Amino acid sequence: MERADEEVFKSHLDYVKERRSSQDAEIVLAGALKRLRARGVLTDELLGDT
Repeated sequence: MERADEEVFKSHLDYVKERRSSQDAEIVLAGALKRLRARGVLTDELLGDT
């Protein structure tokens, strides 16, 4: 028997979008990129930045 109040499937990204603003996302991304660059894992050339 199916429940009428069954929730629609939500991906992890959907849940994150509910809890973070676009500005929050930019801050988190900038911090992650900074840490990767500091470790030498990510270079500006890989991102196409010049």
